[in-house]
Amino acid sequence: IYISLDNSMYVLDSEGKEKFKVDFDNWINGMFVTSGGQVIVMYYNDQYDMEIAPVDMNTKALGTPFENLPSMDGGSSNIYPAGDGRLYIVGSTKLFLYDMNTQTSEEILDWIACDINTNNLAGFAVLDDGSFVAVSTTYDYSGEDTEVTIELATIKKVPASSVKQKKNVTLAMLYMNYNTREHVIKFNRTNEEYRINIKTYVNDDYSNREDAQTQFQADVASGTAGDFFVADGNINVDNLIAKGALADLSGLIDKDEVLNRDDFISNILDILSVDGKLYSVAESFYINTLVGKTSDVGTGKSWSFKDVVELVKSHPDSQLMQYVTKTDGLSTMVMYSMDSFYNSETGECKFDSEDFISLLELCNTFPKEYDYNSGESESTASLLRSGKVLLTSVNMSSFSDMQMFPALYGEPVNFIGFPTNSGSGSVVGFNNRFCVAAKSKNKDGAWAFIRSFLLPDNQNKLDWNLPVNKAAFEQKIADAMKKQDDNDSVVSTWWYDDVEITIGPLTEEDAQVVRDMVYNATTEATYDEQLMNIITEEAEYYFNGEKSAQEIAGIIQSRAQNYIDENR
Repeated sequence: IYISLDNSMYVLDSEGKEKFKVDFDNWINGMFVTSGGQVIVMYYNDQYDMEIAPVDMNTKALGTPFENLPSMDGGSSNIYPAGDGRLYIVGSTKLFLYDMNTQTSEEILDWIACDINTNNLAGFAVLDDGSFVAVSTTYDYSGEDTEVTIELATIKKVPASSVKQKKNVTLAMLYMNYNTREHVIKFNRTNEEYRINIKTYVNDDYSNREDAQTQFQADVASGTAGDFFVADGNINVDNLIAKGALADLSGLIDKDEVLNRDDFISNILDILSVDGKLYSVAESFYINTLVGKTSDVGTGKSWSFKDVVELVKSHPDSQLMQYVTKTDGLSTMVMYSMDSFYNSETGECKFDSEDFISLLELCNTFPKEYDYNSGESESTASLLRSGKVLLTSVNMSSFSDMQMFPALYGEPVNFIGFPTNSGSGSVVGFNNRFCVAAKSKNKDGAWAFIRSFLLPDNQNKLDWNLPVNKAAFEQKIADAMKKQDDNDSVVSTWWYDDVEITIGPLTEEDAQVVRDMVYNATTEATYDEQLMNIITEEAEYYFNGEKSAQEIAGIIQSRAQNYIDENR
């Protein structure tokens, strides 16, 4: 008898007595026995790579791992017997047949092409005629009661002529996004006109991530990535707009029979637009902000870089933020305050401004390196309450932060935002942001898929991020303000370090703070890897005391402007 328990396997005799035990560095992903009685185990090794190996009864340990395994995502992987010394390996997108004797594999089928989501795959079997039967289990938590659906699907090869032909639309993604994959499978099952084909760049084992990212960005800029793509945080949408690589989605949303612009939070739509043209849309968003004690940062809704410098000067024995080095702090501040230094519409940058010089001086007050093994035992909450740490960077995607941070700081707080020279310091980040290639000949097909993320049914089901639909957003606030029942106003109680935090219904005051942050936001987080490299490379000379902040600001301005001009 073989029993796997997380990261240990026990081998028992017929009487249930332990013969031996095998411990693994990490958890076991799958295990089966061949027709000849050989037990095969799939597991993560000490490098968190997936391995498959036989159990050696003689040595009472694992045998030599098999080689030449196919590229696979371990989180979705499992193994099943195939007979004749072979096994099936279920990857996140493909099914492979692996020969344990020759240690070679072949691709059998594409799960997505078969409209099967491996995240929901409970098991499968091969029938005598060579067809497959797959069992999937899905859970819908959106209602008061969890709805469970169990599906039995048969998969077999048929002549292409017997299948209704649809227009193929290519969706490009840097790596497989599970939420998007679920939408693709649902869309392909139900849409009669279009079929979405997913094109990813990063291997399932992430072994080519750096090269894949470079290729993805190049293909997106040239319009060869696909008909549309997911613009994650590493894609500079402003540069693509300047190059004319993106299609204006205004006409598509304006002629939609269900959706219209008034459905959306207007300023969020404005952030996604340039010169009145809508070059991207997003399913949801979150707010990036800074929070601190009201007694330290005041009650204002924004502040300047000079204000932050004054705060640091007035608290010489305090850290501005925890775990932040000079370079990290500079990268974070630039990313969330980019509108202060760069106009994406005109291409003009101002990295030699007084604000940027103040930012350099501010970041120079941070430690060069942070010793995470220093043995410091004081909790985060204690550091915040004592004033040893002044600010906390927050990615607000739910409303629990409104009650968590007053509890951590031990007194009233202000979500004042990142320093800016105009407007709000609350900065928007997007999830599932879609752009359509200007060269695409299937813009209507791309929109047919994108709109499924924007429809009220989907917007009302979003749990962990804020919906772009205004009615859904307001309903989310209304739901957060409701009591759990007539006798209990407490939603949950949990601990952060040594502080007990009670999360109850959102108050009217807190709801208004959330609305102010969301409805007054005018900018988004901007990350351009090459531009950021220019800034951090040159800033090192200032941080090392080799040049003044003014000198470095001038050098960064020159290099940054040249880079921006060359890429517009």
